[in-house]
Amino acid sequence: MGTTKLQAARVGIFFDRDGIVNYGSDGYITTPEAFRFRPDFFPLFQWVKSSGFRAIVVTNQQGVGKGVMTEEDLATIHRQMQQELQLRTGWQFDDIFACTALKEAGKADCHKPNPRMLLQAIAKWNLDPRFCWILGDQERDIEAGKRAGIHTCYVHPTDHLATAECNAPELLTALRLLQQWFDRNLQHLHQ
Repeated sequence: MGTTKLQAARVGIFFDRDGIVNYGSDGYITTPEAFRFRPDFFPLFQWVKSSGFRAIVVTNQQGVGKGVMTEEDLATIHRQMQQELQLRTGWQFDDIFACTALKEAGKADCHKPNPRMLLQAIAKWNLDPRFCWILGDQERDIEAGKRAGIHTCYVHPTDHLATAECNAPELLTALRLLQQWFDRNLQHLHQ
């Protein structure tokens, strides 16, 4: 039994940015030139979008709060990211949530592991948390997902996180695990 487009649109796949969508760095990625997609991200993203699911970035970007980069620098990086995705896959992210405040500022309740960005996206897009996943390479991503009541997949080449629902050494393994999960569970998605 298949799902309707409306049902599929209630599924959200959340992506941490640095380390999942693109290669991470020791510091902050402050220019479009420093942003480099992970090649194994594209097949995963294409599957998400061709399935009719929402693809949403949730990223801590404290470099803005620290003055290492500006909000406009971050927006420029994300515009380029969306343009390159469109060129390479025919799709873009449905939404991007970025927490740019300093953790120490007292206003940073959006920083993962706080689930605020996830909960905002779930409400904005009318997603069903039972069919939402977050993919991250940090424990804070997994903790945010658990606190938001969604499924979690930890992607790391050498580490294993017992608190994550699934562990994958790279994104192609994560893709296979997600495909298997949705094959088993998607028929239970109702409007």
